[in-house]
Amino acid sequence: MLEDNKFINSVLVNSTLHYDVANVEDWLWQRFNQAKENLEKLYNAGYNPIAYSVMICEDTFVFETNEEAEKAFAQFETNGTRGNIIQGWWYGKEEYFQKVYPKYVADMKEFDYVPQFILLKNVTF
Repeated sequence: MLEDNKFINSVLVNSTLHYDVANVEDWLWQRFNQAKENLEKLYNAGYNPIAYSVMICEDTFVFETNEEAEKAFAQFETNGTRGNIIQGWWYGKEEYFQKVYPKYVADMKEFDYVPQFILLKNVTF
């Protein structure tokens, strides 16, 4: 497994957050330290998630297409083997950014919470 600082530098885009956070570094460690192992499993299996978030206390992985999200879900959550299971939410880029994320933001407004996500390297819009 990559060392923490190498993981942050090689996988995460420096300070590319959707929401302005006072201390980006602290936010990264709080949110993404828990995801490091799962993201690394996905990359090692040939998947390329383009964004990561936490929704309803679950890792949330966003891929370029729904097809890639469904394939990763099938491999790691549905058919995962012991020690290789990843539980979370799995979305394609369009579904997440056009439907899921806006609805989640609206749903969380009453709790004064703005859900955050981070774009991973090599993302094109």
